[in-house]
Amino acid sequence: MGKIFFLSGEFSGECPYCKIQTHFRLVSNHNSTKGKIYRTIECPCGEITLLETDPYNSVLHIYPKQKAPLLSEYLPEHIRYNLNEAWICYNNEIYNSCAVMCRKIIEAIVKEKGGVGSNLEKKIDSLPDTVIPADLKSVAHSIRIVGNNGAHLDILDIENVSEEDAKESLDFVDMFNHYIYILPKRAMKKNNPANT
Repeated sequence: MGKIFFLSGEFSGECPYCKIQTHFRLVSNHNSTKGKIYRTIECPCGEITLLETDPYNSVLHIYPKQKAPLLSEYLPEHIRYNLNEAWICYNNEIYNSCAVMCRKIIEAIVKEKGGVGSNLEKKIDSLPDTVIPADLKSVAHSIRIVGNNGAHLDILDIENVSEEDAKESLDFVDMFNHYIYILPKRAMKKNNPANT
């Protein structure tokens, strides 16, 4: 997740809107009674961000938190809703919940495609390669395993989901969604422009 720092007399970092690494223009400062300073900064993209800093310019909070990326119109509404929630969790550093949401998306897709079994592992494996190829099943299992780590607390082995694992799960879900939803709908639109 992007951070903003005060360095060499200016604020620099990743804009929560355009996601570009940049130097921000300081627009205003407002001192609070509790020793915090609220600063508005502007990215070259034109968007304004509010920072809460201490008197030494250490950034305590950034508003808004990073937003979810624009999600494809080709994704079903329930997938878009859950993927947006996964991104909200990721951008607020709630990595266990992000991983659980990614797992939930895979489970919904697998059920939709006819997967059967007593657990998600068996449901994924039950699908023929003509529905979900073996390489994509491997991706689904990776998401499932990380999601399980986020959802289940094992007293003997407490393993939280890392930022890297959460981001990889989001990337894998993106891959999965492209294969299952986006590519077929884009091809249909290209081949039959009158039917879309």
